[in-house]
Amino acid sequence: RLVAIEALVKRGEVDPCCIYACEMRRLREREANEGAAANGFDGRTKSLSLRHVRDRVGSLARFTLYWNCYDDGLFVGDRGSGKGLHVDQVLWSNIGKHWRGHKLLATWPAGEVSARMVAEMGDRHFCAPLGPQQKQALELASKVVLLRPGDVF
Repeated sequence: RLVAIEALVKRGEVDPCCIYACEMRRLREREANEGAAANGFDGRTKSLSLRHVRDRVGSLARFTLYWNCYDDGLFVGDRGSGKGLHVDQVLWSNIGKHWRGHKLLATWPAGEVSARMVAEMGDRHFCAPLGPQQKQALELASKVVLLRPGDVF
């Protein structure tokens, strides 16, 4: 896949600043990290991350949402790249593992509003500067969170 992307860039068909690699993980399992072991998790993982939010929360993590630390993906991209508005496949907590840049997380009320946002804004990016349609969508959100580098790790 990397060779194919490099060929597209070389031919000028893709701007290298817009490349965004999603869900990168190990092909084979490895031992879990020390933080996980300290909190009672002794399993194996395909995660590339050496730290997880679950490790930061510690033993209290068992009282929160499930923190996917087994096969969570790593996302890599340049400024302005990223995953647009979407509905996650599974309802678990896998936010907050980033080291550079900002992550905007927004949720909309269940039902008509969220269905309309997906229909009207599906896969749209919310990058600065925000346009009128993105601002209007965020005004309808039930929760908007801007995660900055250092907020978790």
